[in-house]
Parts: sequence; C-alpha cells; structure tokens
Amino acid sequence: MKNTQTITLSSSEQDLPNRLQKAIASRSLEFHYQPEIDIQSGIIVGLEVLSRWTDDVLGNVNPDEFIRCASSMEWLEELTSQQIEVIFQDLPVIDDHFKNLAVGFNLTPKLVTSKKLFDQLAQLMETRPKGASSIEIELTETAPNISEAELIKGIHRLRELGFRIAMDDFGSGYSSLNRFCKLHFDRIKLDSEVTRQVGSLKGNAAIKMLVQMAKELNIPFTVEGVETAEQLYLLQDLGCSRFQGWYFSKALPLKEILQLSKDPLKSVLRK
Repeated sequence: MKNTQTITLSSSEQDLPNRLQKAIASRSLEFHYQPEIDIQSGIIVGLEVLSRWTDDVLGNVNPDEFIRCASSMEWLEELTSQQIEVIFQDLPVIDDHFKNLAVGFNLTPKLVTSKKLFDQLAQLMETRPKGASSIEIELTETAPNISEAELIKGIHRLRELGFRIAMDDFGSGYSSLNRFCKLHFDRIKLDSEVTRQVGSLKGNAAIKMLVQMAKELNIPFTVEGVETAEQLYLLQDLGCSRFQGWYFSKALPLKEILQLSKDPLKSVLRK
C-alpha cells in the first residue's frame, strides 16, 4: 500500500541547510578533541578531531545531523578542509604536551580521492618537520560512491605522504569485513553500535572474534562509544584495552584537552 502521508518539516529542519551553509562560509564551526585512553596505563594515547556547531537560532546541533546535511549538500569537503587546517595549527602544541600521541580525523571514501584535500595535506606536510606518522586518517564506514580501484589509489597516495590509515566505524554495516580484507589498515576502531551490544551472547562473541583477529594481525584496536563502567569492565574481559567514549570524556576544546595531558585518569581504571 502506498503511503500518502505528508511529512512536514519543522522550521528548524528547514533552516538547517541555510544556516549550515552560512556557518561553513563564515568558519563558525569548532573542532574539538575526544581522547582515546589506554586502560592499562590510564593515559591519553590518541585524540580524534570532531566537528561541533552551536548556532544562534538552532542551538547545539547534533553532529550526525549537520554532517549528514553537509554531505548531502556537497559541503563536506570544505568543512573537512577547515578541520585539517585547524589540526595542523594545533599539532605543535599537542606535540609539546603529549608523547607519542596519535591524532585522527575522519575522511569518507569519496574525500579520500579529493584532489583539493590531498593537495592541502601535501602542502601542510612541508611545514611539519615531524612528518605524518602521528596523524591517522580514519576511513569512515559509508558507502563509497567511488570504485574500489579509486579508493585504493587514494589511500596509497595518502600513505606516500606518511599518513596512517585507520578503519573507523568497523562493524557498522557497509561491507566492513570485505573492505578490511582488501585494504591495509594501521588501526581498527569498533563502531559504537557494536559496543552497545556488549553483554549479550552475540555481541560478546562478535567483539571477542574481532579482538582476536586484530591481535593475530598485530593491528591496534580501539573501542568507541564506551559510556558506562559496566561496558568498560565487560570489554576488558573480552581483551580490549584502548577505549574512547563519554565514560572517559566528551570531545573538548584543545585548551581543556591540554589540561588532561598530565592526568593519568586514575579514577576510571578498574580496581
């Protein structure tokens, strides 16, 4: 039966594209850092850069909503370009406060092949004496909309610049295992939707299998979306040791992240 129901968008939903376009043009979005924690030492071992937007009318806009809007309107390349610029501005300060820290940012498969972003990264690398070994490009688990050959070529070019490649959102649904088998990754990041399944029979079995696979291939493994102590303890029992999520910290401005640089976060360690 054909659904003839009319869906009326709220005024805020109608305003979102216009206001987002203006926010990107005026560079009004902020870029925060969410820490990744090594539970054995309790120290910050990685940072993921995440976009945040507070609009005068819409308030704090859900990142999933405005990222989806930016992607559908072909504005994600410009937003990512701004993010990359800020990362490289912040890297010298981050290097001074943290030792052997990986800083990651997201690229969709389509953006991996972006000439604009590649040229920007290549130019910025010329100003970074330490090279790109501490920078991880996190390939998001979305439908690529490009050929497999183009994706492989794009990743290869980024590797030639020295960047590490992580597989983000692993297990979220779009041919995760197929992509994993065909491409080389320096890190796997388990999707938060899979993390929420911990404690169930199937969830535990899946996570244990993925952890074992990563260990056999000697690929570091990060669990995203950890929100409770119960999840943390269950995941530790399954062999996980590197975590990211609200249980430890939300994404924070750089100034607040630097204040955590010498705090081993002992309060969240398992007793």
